[in-house]
Order: sequence, then C-alpha cells, then structure tokens
Amino acid sequence: MVTKSELLSGVEIGEEWAYRERPRSLGEPVHRVTIIRIRDSDGSIRIRRLDGDDSGLQEWVSHTSLLDRWAAIKPRLNDEQRLLAVREASAMADGAVEYEAALLVVKNCGLGRQLVLGRSRSETGVLRIDNPMRMAERLGLTPEEIGDDPLAFRDRHGTLISPWQAARRLMPTIANVFCNEVMEAIHSGEADLRDEALYGMSYRRSWQDAREKPQFRLHEREPVHAFVRQWCGEETVARFDELIALRTEVLRLGHLLDRAIEALRKRGATTTAATIENDLGVPIAMLMDRERHT
Repeated sequence: MVTKSELLSGVEIGEEWAYRERPRSLGEPVHRVTIIRIRDSDGSIRIRRLDGDDSGLQEWVSHTSLLDRWAAIKPRLNDEQRLLAVREASAMADGAVEYEAALLVVKNCGLGRQLVLGRSRSETGVLRIDNPMRMAERLGLTPEEIGDDPLAFRDRHGTLISPWQAARRLMPTIANVFCNEVMEAIHSGEADLRDEALYGMSYRRSWQDAREKPQFRLHEREPVHAFVRQWCGEETVARFDELIALRTEVLRLGHLLDRAIEALRKRGATTTAATIENDLGVPIAMLMDRERHT
C-alpha cells in the first residue's frame, strides 16, 4: 500500500495508476486510471477511469485506493493471488490447540518481526519470514527446507509466505533452537496464573470466582504447553526443569540466610551478620528479587 506521504511526493499529473475501490479486498478487480488533480489539503486524488463501462468518468478518491503505478501492478496482483491461496489453505488452523502452541513459540522465540505467524485475523495460520536465507541459517536448515510447500512463495519484497502446514513443520525446529526463551515464557505464564489463583483479588464478582478463573485458564493452557514441550524435546525440558528446581532452592536458601542474618543482628552480632553479607557478594534481598523475576 502506497502511503499518503509517498504518494503525494512522488505522483505526477497524467500518470496512470491501478485503482481499487476497496484496496484491502484482495482479488477484486483493479482499474486503470489517470491522475487529473491532487488536493494537498486532504491528500485526495481526482482520477479519470480509462477502462470498462465507466471509461471517462472522473471522481475524487482517497489516496489509499491507488495501489501502484499501472506499469508496476502485475507483481502485486500475482502476490495477491498466491496469498489468497495460502490463506485458504491455512484456515484450518483457526481454533486448533497446535496453532495456539505455535503462536506461543513465535511470540516468545525472540525473533520479533523477522518471523510472524497470523499477523491478522484474515491471515490465521499464515507464516511470514522476513529474510528466509538468514532464518534458514539460524535454524540450521537449507532455504529449500524452510520453504518446503507447493503454496509457499517469496513475494515481491523477498518475504517468504507459507501456509499453516509448512509452519507447523517448522515449529519443532524453532522451539528446539529457542527452547530456553520459549520454556521461560511457559514457566513465567504458569507461575503468574498460579499466583493469581492463590492470592489474587480482582474486579470479578467474588474472591472464589477470582481464584477459579486463573485455574481454568491454567487448565486450558495445559494442552498448548504440552505441544510446546514436545517440540522442545524431553532432554531440553528436563534440563530446564532442573534449572527451575535450582532457582527454587536458591530462593529457599536466600530466605533462610535472610532470617539468620536478621537473627544475628537482633542478638547484637552485627559484625558477623555484615561479614556473611559481604561474603555472599550480593545483598540477600537483591538475590531473592532477581531469582523471583528470572
């Protein structure tokens, strides 16, 4: 889509453009028009139609209805047709537990806009990879493997667009490569829901309702998390669980040390208490706080 600033700075009277009344309606016909006038105050454009039954008709239209210069519109329309096929093939992902698991992986793997799954409701299940070559290297795959599907294609900007079936084949690899980030997200999410269920008060009708809702959400996410753990691999999950257990033990010991140091101070052994704190190298409170938020 040509932005307002780009259009107004680059368009010239007399140029031919591709016009679509509803620019976001992919697959709908486009019409060849010529630009008659540009109104700077609101960016609207006066066009004359050059084809069809309305040939010769002049009207004011929004700049957003002008897709591209007529001579350059064919690659865009080709992309639209292929994208429509990818969207249709990916509709099956809507509501699937495996798709929710894939969304969790993509959201938390730390790749940002380089890897996008389901960027809008109309693109449920559609995977977009900004730089396929670089992504293949990061995942330890070949470019052919990363785009292995008859419907997958690179658009005119170089973005790889793949259907859900191709996306789901990539998920175990992505989850395994970025397992630490993904497992951390699961652990944090589950811990937050458990804390809310045990201690949280909210605007809901009753305290009991406030407890049950997080428990329900936690139960609802179990099959999603099970998929992600399976993709990450048993060995990886086991190592992460060991790390969490170690963190829990550190936190427990931190509480014990904190109580012991406080008891020493109350009994006048301030020097001994200070020596223990110095030997640790990190203040107890900071140590425990860091472990809680890791």
